[in-house]
Amino acid sequence: MHCSGHRQCYLFIFHLVLFTTLALAIWWVFGYMGGLSVASPSTLSHLINWHLLLMLLAFVWFFSNAVIMYRVYSCDLATQHKLHIALQTIALLCIFAAVICMEVW
Repeated sequence: MHCSGHRQCYLFIFHLVLFTTLALAIWWVFGYMGGLSVASPSTLSHLINWHLLLMLLAFVWFFSNAVIMYRVYSCDLATQHKLHIALQTIALLCIFAAVICMEVW
């Protein structure tokens, strides 16, 4: 897969914003919220942090990449469709895991 022309610039900016959002969320979780842990029942309060990161990954990273799959990348439609379905499936798994974290929390 490759991008052509001005789409490479848009894709770079798009992924830069995604990485920045993810980096800020990770910095916030580890810097201010106590990190990620499921080791003992006393650290169940950290499951909310998993919820935050998993939802961020699902909606901001995987769903948005699945959406731009058809606009930015120029490859055959069957490959685009398979990658789109794979990203959507990963996003749904992240959402499912995040909901489980909230149920346990």
